Amino acid sequence: PHHHHQQQQQQQQRAAELYLRRSPVTRLGAPKFPDSKSKHVWLIHYYSSSTEAKRPSGLEEAVEKLAAKLKEQGTVKVGAVDCDRERQLCSSRRKQQLPLFETVAAGEAVPLDSSATLHSKGLNEQLKALHVHATAALQAQQHRVHNLRREAALPDVLSQGTSGAKWRVTVFVFTDKFESSPVLLSLAHQFRGDVSFAEVRGSNLALG
Repeated sequence: PHHHHQQQQQQQQRAAELYLRRSPVTRLGAPKFPDSKSKHVWLIHYYSSSTEAKRPSGLEEAVEKLAAKLKEQGTVKVGAVDCDRERQLCSSRRKQQLPLFETVAAGEAVPLDSSATLHSKGLNEQLKALHVHATAALQAQQHRVHNLRREAALPDVLSQGTSGAKWRVTVFVFTDKFESSPVLLSLAHQFRGDVSFAEVRGSNLALG
């Protein structure tokens, strides 16, 4: 009977391996977890494989769809942590109530408040909630992009860029949009401390 029980356990574990190796969702654990030096902004799904085996939440479909979309855009990375395997990581990060979603950017974590009820929503609602949360983490990087409104500000931006950026490089982005693109915010986060980013927006194009 003991052998049979072991087999059952192994089957359960396999059944609850939510994200396969070829998934667009990266499996994260203690040796590979985003910290303050990580290049990317992350959206992370914490779950328990034993609970998923008994009561599947079905959240992985939305998570994988979003991960594939964000991968295409090259903006936010999506990862997952199985708290049954990563007990220490989950307890040190106080992840008791599972499943839980949070974003991590430059070491700063922001949990998604509706994580606990997300499984009861339809796929589109799940996708929307996760996408909004991931986008908010990107938008929080806005302070890394200088908005050039007038020519007089140019010397300031350049001196800030050269003193604050290791590579002494300032990248100027000319755009007709009034919000920074997710890709630009992702790059500004990725190269923080190395490169300075400045944006010249639509009505301010007199600079050009």
